[in-house]
Parts: sequence; C-alpha cells; structure tokens
Amino acid sequence: MSAVGASNVAAGFFGGFPISASSSRAAVAEQSGAKTQLTALIGAALLILALVLVPGLAEYLPSAALAAVVITAALALVDVRSVVELFRIDFVEGAISVVAFIYAVSRPYRAELGWVPGLRGYHDRARHPEAELIPHVLLLRFDAPLFFANGARFDDWVRDEYRSARSAGREITAVVLACEPITHIDSTAIDELVELDDYLSKHSVDLAFAEMKDPIREQLERYRLKVDGKPRFGSSQFAPTVDAMVDRFDDGPA
Repeated sequence: MSAVGASNVAAGFFGGFPISASSSRAAVAEQSGAKTQLTALIGAALLILALVLVPGLAEYLPSAALAAVVITAALALVDVRSVVELFRIDFVEGAISVVAFIYAVSRPYRAELGWVPGLRGYHDRARHPEAELIPHVLLLRFDAPLFFANGARFDDWVRDEYRSARSAGREITAVVLACEPITHIDSTAIDELVELDDYLSKHSVDLAFAEMKDPIREQLERYRLKVDGKPRFGSSQFAPTVDAMVDRFDDGPA
C-alpha cells in the first residue's frame, strides 16, 4: 500500500499514468506457493505462451468461474475467525477495528523515564536531562491505549530503545513499562506484546509492568497467554507502582 501510494504521488508530479496493484492476484500467487516477486514475471511469460500456443482456451470459461477464483483468494486475506473472536471478547473493540483508524492515538507520546533528585517518582528524560538512569533497568512509558493502529509502533519503539541502551554500554536485565496511561489493550497489540516478550527473552531480559490498571490486567488474563504450560505474564511481572517494580530488579537510581 505504501509503495503504490508513494508511486502515485510521484507519478502525479510528472504527469504519469496511475499505478495499480492487485491484492487478490498476490493472494492467489501466495496460495500457489510463490516465494518472491519473480512470480509476476513467470506468470506474464506463461500468459504470453498461452495466448500464442493455445489461443481461445478460456473463451468458453464462465465469468463466474473467474470471479470465484478472485473471491476465494480475496477471502484468504481476511482473518474472519479472529474478527469474530474479537467481537466476542469486546464488541466495542470489534466495531472500532472495522470502522475506525485513530491517527492521533496511533502516534502517541513516548518517553524513557529516570529519577530526578528532589522529585518524587520517575520523569521523562527528554524534559529532565538531569534525570538519572536506573542501573540494569530500561523504564519506558507509552501514553496511549495499545491497539491495532499503534501496536507495531509500540513494539518497534521498545526494541529500538533497548538496542540504543545496549549500544550505549548499558547492561539491561529488565524492561519495565509504566502502564498508567494504557487504558486498553486489543488482540493485535497482544500479539505485538507476545512478540516483544519473546524478543526480550532471547536476550535474557525480563518484561515487566508497573501501575497497570486492574481491568487491563484482567483483560490481559482473559487471553490465557502461556509459555510451556505456564502463564506468560506471572504475578512477579506486575507491581502497583514503578518504585516497587524497579526495586525488584535493582537497588535504585545510579
């Protein structure tokens, strides 16, 4: 979508023809076992051969049969079961997922937090350059609900922050999320959260949550996420305050 959109914008500046693509054709190719974009070239070559060697082969093929191929392929692009499950878990969330895209919430404010001498709590290091880092702990805050429009952005941001901390020479053993601004988590964001947890686990880093509201935690528990038969996010990964969670992983600010 991004490539086609950018190409059309560029074509508009130079008076070029509109550029198009076919998601149904891509679905047919994928279901047929295609692995690369070379599929398009092979398909074009076979089509030319068919026109030359067996002209009129599809002349008597009903249009409905061709339509069925396209419809069947297009249906594979929609995960109907997940949408139905989404409505079962939270009807409002399901409705939002099919009718709305909230631009502002998809790009919320994000911050790494640190300890500021003389101030209670932990504060945005971008606004308080004097804030001290927490040894071995990456403390982050994401100021928005987690849902389909920002889940991937959240995942990428946390990973980037972790890599940046490692590049700066910090030995990180835990990523703690200050969850007070998170008022909702949908199924797409849950998937991103699971992928993030797997990524951090491979680097021997714990993912933990501080100040998560009880309804959100209960919603998280309804998904019954497990690893090796055990809950993916156990009680030790939750704390009522950021201070309490930081104390579990470290002795306090440097």
